Amino acid sequence: MNEATPSQQAPKLTVVRSAILRAPDTIFSLPQPNGCGDVMRMIHEQGLDPIGPDMTEGFVLSDGTFADRTAALKVALAAGQVERSKLHAGALDILLSIDLW
Repeated sequence: MNEATPSQQAPKLTVVRSAILRAPDTIFSLPQPNGCGDVMRMIHEQGLDPIGPDMTEGFVLSDGTFADRTAALKVALAAGQVERSKLHAGALDILLSIDLW
């Protein structure tokens, strides 16, 4: 039996892992199936403004990087995590956590 060498192995697929809100110096995150609404609630409970101008909604990817909602949609579509025909109506150009879990 021949084993694949590292260069012959299939590349690791990047997938969307968890919803987050990112501020310039802080990342707020909860594990799935929590969504951005849950993260916003957590931030609000800490006495902070979850909708401030410095907040960016998005997701953590499996490679540890941040993706905003638009970039995360591209990742989720490429990974087969979501299907364009089943996305939440009215938000077809961004990823919503309800589309994932």
